[in-house]
Amino acid sequence: METLDKNLQREPVYVPRVFRKYCRKRVLVMEFIQGALLSDLVAMRQNDPQRLEAWLQANNIELRKVARRLFHSTLRQVFAHNFFHGDMNTTNIILLRDSHIAVIECRSAGSLEVESLKKQELFLRALSEREYVLAAEIYFLLASRLPRVDLNTVKEKLMRVWRVWETRVHIKNLPYEQKSLTFMTGQVNRVVHDSQFAPLWSFTKLTCTWVHLDNALGVLAPELNYLNQLKLYYRNAERRENFSKLFHLPSRMASALAALQQVPKRTSEYTLFREALMRRQAQVVQGSASKLDAIIAAGFAFFSFLSLVVGGFLLLTFSMRYLHIALEPLLGRQLSWLAHRLPVMGLGAWLLLFAAVGFLFGFFHTQKKRFERQEFGQQDNSAASET
Repeated sequence: METLDKNLQREPVYVPRVFRKYCRKRVLVMEFIQGALLSDLVAMRQNDPQRLEAWLQANNIELRKVARRLFHSTLRQVFAHNFFHGDMNTTNIILLRDSHIAVIECRSAGSLEVESLKKQELFLRALSEREYVLAAEIYFLLASRLPRVDLNTVKEKLMRVWRVWETRVHIKNLPYEQKSLTFMTGQVNRVVHDSQFAPLWSFTKLTCTWVHLDNALGVLAPELNYLNQLKLYYRNAERRENFSKLFHLPSRMASALAALQQVPKRTSEYTLFREALMRRQAQVVQGSASKLDAIIAAGFAFFSFLSLVVGGFLLLTFSMRYLHIALEPLLGRQLSWLAHRLPVMGLGAWLLLFAAVGFLFGFFHTQKKRFERQEFGQQDNSAASET
């Protein structure tokens, strides 16, 4: 409970405070939460819907907003903190005023191995971007053992399942249980079971979490679009990562060589599943062109990050000179000396400089995405030609 409370400090999800002074081996004393259980909302919706609507309005609760907050908070618990509440059922979620929520019964919290967590995140990201070939290849790596079957045939079946699920997600009047993440997972499990895959133990720890989350979302917002919410989550995650980089800009610029370590980090998530899949069952033949695309993509990733660092430094220098903000303690002696050595320019020249840096960042980032897609496209074509 204390770990979850620390991780969720900046989110509209509250965890009761623990009173350690009164806790014993068999006694847990926690803060009392003034609110209503989500399970009580389900009962009231069936027995007295008018009273429920009046209660929601009186407490400024919008169920769709609650559903979005619960969904994004669960993903952040899993992928940002690697420590998540594993039992998000309707009896453990409390509705608070202003569409906030509280969670109780944290005894089933868990975490994943780092490698498995990264694969799970890449898998969901590929689904959100509708890159189903990539999603299938990552999914194969989550199996403890691959069967002696044609993986391309299994891949086609998985892609068919995900395309049907994508269509179902956009049908608003379709019952939630027929378009949920749990429904899609069940269809995928049927395909891999028929293909005699070994159990996907990497999915086991998260299965209970997704099932309970689906049950809660089905109560709060049956029309919720899973794919759109996944895309929104990853967009916000990338924005938070960029903000974190700018916040730590002075320390990063003081040791610019450390940025080179980001190159293998950017490429490792793509080479991770490719190399492991080759070791297990050599189904994908990697050509030199694909490797060259990976190297070029890594280079563009480095230059896009470098342009972001330069832009942040110029922004701090502009703030120090024209807005008279004292940034010397933040930049340090060496970076402050470098900022003062820059030539004096007018406002128009600064705007052109910022525009040029922004253009370079956009160009490098676009080229990085282009070569990443080209690499995966060549990899898929190689597998098809081999077949």
